[in-house]
Amino acid sequence: MDTLAGSPMEIDEPTLPKVRHMFRRGEQNLYVVNGAVHFGLRPSPASLILLLRRSRTALLIDGIEKMTTMTRLQALPAAFCHEERVWYRGLTVLDQNVIPAVSPEGFLTADELFLLDALVSRMVVTETAAASGMGLGL
Repeated sequence: MDTLAGSPMEIDEPTLPKVRHMFRRGEQNLYVVNGAVHFGLRPSPASLILLLRRSRTALLIDGIEKMTTMTRLQALPAAFCHEERVWYRGLTVLDQNVIPAVSPEGFLTADELFLLDALVSRMVVTETAAASGMGLGL
């Protein structure tokens, strides 16, 4: 998080409390999803942002216990239902523990991304107009 200080744009969208920040990477807006809020967990101080590959989502997390390469991914059992089927892409076994593997597309739907893009566009236009009105050319 420290290396992003000053560059993220704050977002205040009451319908999406899990997203509070956005930053640009290349030509894309990346939206930072609070992992605890998304999964309905007790909030904890988050200090890391995990960029998800081939996604416009970054995940705000409190830590990484272990990272490894998955060699096998099993389909989700029927016990995973509702939004869980979108959140996870399958199960894997690591050190005799069954671990759900998240799906990067499960954090923000296409509609949520559209809403966030529209909100950010309005915010940039407002900031540009305010800077122009103050004689600050951007």
